[in-house]
Amino acid sequence: MPKLPVKRPYIPKDDFGVSQMMAIIEVASRSHRPVEPPLHPVDELLFGKSVEVQSLHPDIREIYSGAFQQLDEMDKVSLLWF
Repeated sequence: MPKLPVKRPYIPKDDFGVSQMMAIIEVASRSHRPVEPPLHPVDELLFGKSVEVQSLHPDIREIYSGAFQQLDEMDKVSLLWF
């Protein structure tokens, strides 16, 4: 039984505009990001970046709502000590 020749996949030179689309997405994503002032190194080590709950996706807010409430309660208790 003779062996059939192995067909190589055809790779077109045209990427159907995908590279242009990705370039547009990359440029657009850079322009919407606000520049944040750098944190003091001590604050960064102790507390990290602050997270605005309202800036999170609604599903993420729902998943972590219990943890956010606990953190708010701990903040209120810690303010009583100072």
